[in-house]
Amino acid sequence: MIEVFCCLCYRRDFESIVVIPQARLKDIGKLDQWLQTAVREGDPQAMQTMCATQWSLCLPLLQHNLRKRIKTPLLRVAQVLEDMQSMLLEMRCQIHSELAVIEEEDGCLEASLTHLQKAMLLDNGTQRERLSSAFRLLQLRGTLYQTPTRTEDKAAMLMQQARDMQPQVRTDIRPILVAVGLLLAPDDFQMVLDADNTSKIPVGSLGSGPVAQLSAKAQHHSTCIQKVDGHLTRQGDDTDHTERLILWATLVKTARKLEVWDVCRAACRFCLLYDDGRWKISKTDSPECGCKEEESCAECLDSCNGSQTCVRDLLLLLAEICFISAEATVQKLLTEGVQLNSPVVPAVESELCVSEEDPHWVVYRDWIQALSAYATSNFLRAAELGVEIREPWVVANAAIYLWNYSSHLLAAGEYQCLLPTFQSLVAMLQKTEFTGNRALFVLLCDAVARGLIQPLCRPDSAELAPPGDKDINKPKRGMEKAAAVSGVLLDPVALQDVHKASELCDYALCISNIPGETVPIAARKQVVGTWVQIKRLLQQQIGSKMDTNDESENDEVSVMTRVLVGVEMLQCNRNPRHMEFSVPSLSTLVNMASECSWTDAVVELHVWCQLAAFCHNAKNHSLVLCCTKNALQLEEAAAKSLNTMPCVLYGLTAVNEMLSSASCLRGLSLVHESNGDLHTYREALIVLLSSVSYAEKAENPAMCVTAARHYWNTCLPLTQTPEDRWQLHESLEKILFA
Repeated sequence: MIEVFCCLCYRRDFESIVVIPQARLKDIGKLDQWLQTAVREGDPQAMQTMCATQWSLCLPLLQHNLRKRIKTPLLRVAQVLEDMQSMLLEMRCQIHSELAVIEEEDGCLEASLTHLQKAMLLDNGTQRERLSSAFRLLQLRGTLYQTPTRTEDKAAMLMQQARDMQPQVRTDIRPILVAVGLLLAPDDFQMVLDADNTSKIPVGSLGSGPVAQLSAKAQHHSTCIQKVDGHLTRQGDDTDHTERLILWATLVKTARKLEVWDVCRAACRFCLLYDDGRWKISKTDSPECGCKEEESCAECLDSCNGSQTCVRDLLLLLAEICFISAEATVQKLLTEGVQLNSPVVPAVESELCVSEEDPHWVVYRDWIQALSAYATSNFLRAAELGVEIREPWVVANAAIYLWNYSSHLLAAGEYQCLLPTFQSLVAMLQKTEFTGNRALFVLLCDAVARGLIQPLCRPDSAELAPPGDKDINKPKRGMEKAAAVSGVLLDPVALQDVHKASELCDYALCISNIPGETVPIAARKQVVGTWVQIKRLLQQQIGSKMDTNDESENDEVSVMTRVLVGVEMLQCNRNPRHMEFSVPSLSTLVNMASECSWTDAVVELHVWCQLAAFCHNAKNHSLVLCCTKNALQLEEAAAKSLNTMPCVLYGLTAVNEMLSSASCLRGLSLVHESNGDLHTYREALIVLLSSVSYAEKAENPAMCVTAARHYWNTCLPLTQTPEDRWQLHESLEKILFA
């Protein structure tokens, strides 16, 4: 029941990007016509205003898959501003810079060089590093058959050869990428690259047995990557670190694109050496360097020649490499048969019994854990860089990556394991005042809240429950008043965590009501469940209105939320050790659920299944039949919802399990209500058989056996004659082969 988010690609204007840009392209076309009219009329003020407006409209479309479509309007803007000698120098510089990229992608190198030259002439110094580097690389593209003298130029030329290779000959690309790495780090790159090469493990260190071999592999990897240390100090003083960073980053991205993972990982190690604080954003809020004196610029921008924009670009590049490094490390973990932050399970030697105290196993286990920690730290570092350059979408991408790669831990309820990571993400999203993917933000808040209260809950329970009696009779005097929970005393530290969780849930519910992006009810359901558990821990009644006090202005959402609160309260009341909530009658809740306009069929299905279970325990079979009827009618809608809803917290397996449960409860209630009516009794058998079928689809043996047992017990009275037994023959065969 985990949501998988789509990671957002890098874009210049994250907030204003349009999914389908046809409308914006139409506006750009109209403005282009008006600009031509203004040129014919010779109105300079109108021309300059329209050029500025056109540039603003084009900004969100400056992406690799869209910018070609705005080439003509941008060329016109650039020419108009040049002809009238406009003083909007910064904008003109940016336009020519973007046109250079577009022309290069089209293979028009001469035109691209011309635009870069114009951009450099217009630049006030803020883009000097980037433009000079781009100009030099473009010149190298035009001289591929000449051998440059500088090491950096040789590396850039090889890189360009690799990028220009046709897909059908890219099998030979790895040696070229390795050659680039060897040029940039001749004494170190091969050693770091060998970390992933098991054939380079010293023969004497292999030992005997598979566990010893795993240990040798781990030690070999750790030894090799240590060669990165001190690489920067071994370089000459005349090294251009900015140029080197860009070259390493290009190698990383090229290797990642072509899935040459070992080269990608090695290059990442060298590239991220430059993330050592040498480039820092000025404390001023302006994205551009606002310093008027060269001295003050030098203090805040280190080696970037007063270019705040250059610093932002470099930090953004480092964030991108952090993402790739983390992703490449996760890929390494997967080759070892391990998911991110999961316990170590050998992929090949799964049948091997390994002692936890085995020294070889300890080395291998610690190495895997270190790789997980390294990947996680890279994701978090990317988010930190996003905060530093004030780009919320970078932080959001880190959150999306970590959420998706942690889906197995979320499904297993390992919230406490994820607590430090997710707490950092929530804090950074709050710091950047992120207003994008609210569903993600809400679910992160919920995961943190669950992690905070998880120590107070039984680990073997899917629902939150009070802990055992360990240390509950040892309250300390002189400390703040603690909360008593059904005989369990929360110590002040635990109580503080519960209050933090409560604040997070309130915050999540609050932001889900902000006008704008709609937070799916499935995400809201998660938070509501946690919120009710917190109320139980704090011994706070919710009240008959079942209101979360989140000031929702949407009546439909409020009604759905009240039903969800009621269901969670009933769930808590099933455990006699819990504080008992005052809940409306089952019939009232069923009526409330019936009156809801549910926006997610899967959530509605879950609610009806839960209500059916409560009604079954209360032996209210008429309500069970009502609830299960509503549940089973949602089969098709729920399956469709899984594919269309933007926030999916349930998979097809969970849907089939719910349908199996609903069918089973309905069958049992039909048996009870049949009162000798053979038609109703046989209908119950059909429904119970469908319960087995749904359990089979869900690949849930336990549910399959339970439904089969109920079917067998129900059909026993119909086995008295050969004719009756023959009618059951086909159904029983289906059950046996399920």
